[in-house]
Amino acid sequence: MEILLVLCRVFLPNYYELAAKVKPLMSFIQKAFRNLHPIAQLALIICASGTSMLFGVLAMMILVGQDPLLMNSIGLAFGGAAGGIIYTYLLSDGRGVGINSENKSKNLLLFLLGSVAIALIFSPIMDLSYRLNKWLLVEGSSIYNFAKNIEDLAFVETKNLLNLDSPTAFVMTLIGVALVPAIFEEYLFRGAIQPLMAKWTGNIHAGIWMSAFMFSFIHFQFFGLLPRMLLGAMFGYLLIWSGSIYTSMLAHFANNATVVAAAYILGPEWIDDNLDPSSTQIESVDYLMTLGTTIAIAAIIYLMNRGSVWPKNKAIYLMRGQ
Repeated sequence: MEILLVLCRVFLPNYYELAAKVKPLMSFIQKAFRNLHPIAQLALIICASGTSMLFGVLAMMILVGQDPLLMNSIGLAFGGAAGGIIYTYLLSDGRGVGINSENKSKNLLLFLLGSVAIALIFSPIMDLSYRLNKWLLVEGSSIYNFAKNIEDLAFVETKNLLNLDSPTAFVMTLIGVALVPAIFEEYLFRGAIQPLMAKWTGNIHAGIWMSAFMFSFIHFQFFGLLPRMLLGAMFGYLLIWSGSIYTSMLAHFANNATVVAAAYILGPEWIDDNLDPSSTQIESVDYLMTLGTTIAIAAIIYLMNRGSVWPKNKAIYLMRGQ
């Protein structure tokens, strides 16, 4: 934002005079949009994100061709940025989204380290919840068959995406699959939709879980709806405990980067076994690993919650129009 102001002052000689005229109009527009019903605000964010995503994908198709990784990356960047910016600068005053430094924890480094630790050991919980999710859909039902068809298509696309045969492919995939989603999905879901839902309901937990459900649903992989929702909720709590969206971004990156690194190092066999955790028989050791992981994560959460800045930020975060 500051860079834009500098450029405006350089290329617009009458910048201050123009700003004086535009500022009241912008304040009027912001006030009008902030008084919209939260559902209307959510619809605005979704429409802006969807339109921007489509524009980015089409632009890449015209300029570069049909490169799935590049199209996905640009689409996420355009869509996530559009939704996040609209919330931050049009629907609120930017406070409470976790980007500015005034509300963050003084021990942010510890929260960042804890976020990475949780992301790196979350896999057993993801695997077990995936099995539960698949079981709940009831094999043979119409919902199960619909979900399976989508899952099979996603499996093929993901496998092709993670078929990394060179260091260059690894780096490019790491950027497209881990870095870009970590930044722009978090900016959209944790930076915009989560605070909007929290303000609407007046409850931070409702805001976190509603945005986590949307985050999971939008991937359209329904065997993984539950585990991805758990992951999204964890990202949401990391933000409010630390007061910084960078904790959820880092955790998101660590989670996705682990998959890309494992696929590159361990190869196709690992991909076949781990993209569908239910493809192998669950054993006692898996339950023990999940229990141990849950205890470890609970311990990290306990320490984070003790140093949480949420009590200090609660009023700002839940106040409508802010």
